Amino acid sequence: MWGDSSRNRMHDKFCIIDLEYVMNGSYNWSQNAMSNSETIATALDKDFVKKFADEFMSFYNAHKNKLLYPNRTHRHLKNPHKP
Repeated sequence: MWGDSSRNRMHDKFCIIDLEYVMNGSYNWSQNAMSNSETIATALDKDFVKKFADEFMSFYNAHKNKLLYPNRTHRHLKNPHKP
């Protein structure tokens, strides 16, 4: 999902609905998936769903500047750990 090459792309596929339901697995949501050997699991357990939501937010927060400003380099930003 993130990155410039297939080496560093996220492979997790999951869908969270209303923070109450999650679907996850290898299933590609495309026409080809219907003829492939894919897996998909579903869950209604809110604690389990929250783990997926937390994982998504972790990925999103780590990469949101790349998503919001894909053509901007961030070299001009100061490192908060250096004076």
